[in-house]
Amino acid sequence: MTEPIKPSSIDEFVSSFKSDGYHLNSRFACEFSVIPPVFQKAISQNFGSNRDFASTVAKRVQRVVAPTISFSTADVRSTAVTFQVPYQRNYEGSLTLTFISDKEQKLRNTFVNWIEGINNPYIGSYEYRDNYVARLEINQVDHSDNIIRSYTVLEVFPRNIAGIDYNATSNELTQFTVDLTFKEFFVNDSFDSLGSDELFPPLQGGTNFGIEGQDFPNLGGGIIT
Repeated sequence: MTEPIKPSSIDEFVSSFKSDGYHLNSRFACEFSVIPPVFQKAISQNFGSNRDFASTVAKRVQRVVAPTISFSTADVRSTAVTFQVPYQRNYEGSLTLTFISDKEQKLRNTFVNWIEGINNPYIGSYEYRDNYVARLEINQVDHSDNIIRSYTVLEVFPRNIAGIDYNATSNELTQFTVDLTFKEFFVNDSFDSLGSDELFPPLQGGTNFGIEGQDFPNLGGGIIT
């Protein structure tokens, strides 16, 4: 029988921070690692290159609010006891990104053009899903900007772009939020052993619309030093 865990002393509490470390929620970076054709067209309408867009995202993203993961459960009765069992995994809510606007609103307009590319308002048609869903990486980084852990969010596209609140009495920087819907997400450790090609097949036509065909380095977006 193992020895029970006793309440920790102050010294033990401090020691746990030294041995296991800690993470500040201000240390993160975001990048779109797969860019489908509709998103690519929106980027090209506003930025000179994918790298310019990725750099702007990394530098200007201020906040990421991740959705909740949960189980739907059902009651099961066995003899005189009722207990619950899961039958469905749910990702509730949206993935919300908050950005500081650039002077010409190029960043916000890119997300607007992304939505406009999904739906043609004149004939009411919608693009094929493979042509507009992207992949987003949310990276936790340490004080040396090394990636500690990554969250890969699959089949991402914008559902809502908040309006800008102009105020003549305010001197604050203009910000805007984008709500992204998605299919599911994974923590990097959960799929490393399977390989990315097995879990994340290329998009339509076997084309991976990555950032100029390369992995984009961590630019430190959202990082407070």
